[in-house]
Amino acid sequence: MIKWSLEKRELKSLKKWDKNPRRILEKPLKDLRESIDKFGLAEPIIIQPYGLIIGGHARYEVCKDKGIKEIDCYVPDRELTEDELKELNVRLNKNVAGEFDFDILANEFDADDLMEWGFKKEELFGSFEKDFDDSNKEIDIDSFGNQCILKLVFENDVYLELLNRLNALKQNDETNEQIFLKALGFYESNV
Repeated sequence: MIKWSLEKRELKSLKKWDKNPRRILEKPLKDLRESIDKFGLAEPIIIQPYGLIIGGHARYEVCKDKGIKEIDCYVPDRELTEDELKELNVRLNKNVAGEFDFDILANEFDADDLMEWGFKKEELFGSFEKDFDDSNKEIDIDSFGNQCILKLVFENDVYLELLNRLNALKQNDETNEQIFLKALGFYESNV
């Protein structure tokens, strides 16, 4: 097993791996920048002994933009082979041991905070198309604001008709809750 040590390295001595398959996107990079501004570099960059970045390319970019000269890096006790480098790079980005508990997020966190910290609206609220469960014919309507969670179960033909009507009512970026309330006559769109 490879042993890792934490070392301080000059940022200018590190080199990005040109085969990194992870694309750095603007919104997640902005979220990362805000996180580093608030909490510092809480997760060191993972590098080869000679300074090639294995994991942490976005953290490297943020530190470089901020003019940080020296950072913590995890360094293996030996150089990784090309195959090990590829595998570790993908595993660092893909092997997340768990998923979010959306009930806890809905009950213990503010939706606006979650979206500011990096969640997308669709992840939190979904859409009627994504909530379609062909085996159960269910529509889930979740709301963080008033903690309302509504689950409806229908026969196939009634379900498909309701799904079509709800999707037809959707305008702009209305939430599932607004569309459902509109169908019941409790909400009017400003459009």
